[in-house]
Amino acid sequence: MDSLFGIGPLELFVVLIIAGIVMGPERIAQTARWLGKITAQLQGISRGFALQLRNELDTIDSQGDMREAWQAVNDLQREVSDLRKQVLGVGQDTQKVIAESKAAVQNSIRPPQFDAPTADPPATNGHSPLPQPLQIPDDNE
Repeated sequence: MDSLFGIGPLELFVVLIIAGIVMGPERIAQTARWLGKITAQLQGISRGFALQLRNELDTIDSQGDMREAWQAVNDLQREVSDLRKQVLGVGQDTQKVIAESKAAVQNSIRPPQFDAPTADPPATNGHSPLPQPLQIPDDNE
């Protein structure tokens, strides 16, 4: 098997490097642990499915047993599809994190926006916005 989901080993390596840069070492470790747990669950479900299917096919005696076996197969298919949705959800969450990180980086390097000064002074009902000079009489001494 030379590719995983249509991604070659070199492409997978580049994606992992970019993910490490974007997510940082702490988040990458958490994601790796989570992916390990999901992989273990998927393998356990797969083994359980194969074992249960073998047992059911060995013990099928009547039409009722066949219906129960199909029900069990359908239940296992639902479990696998739920886990698949969880795994695909990680990709969507990662895309959100990347988009948020990209926006944060863009906002951090963008110069601040200042309002342009207006040509008209603000309305102050006939009073100047600046303080008025005080009239102090000269000292005659």
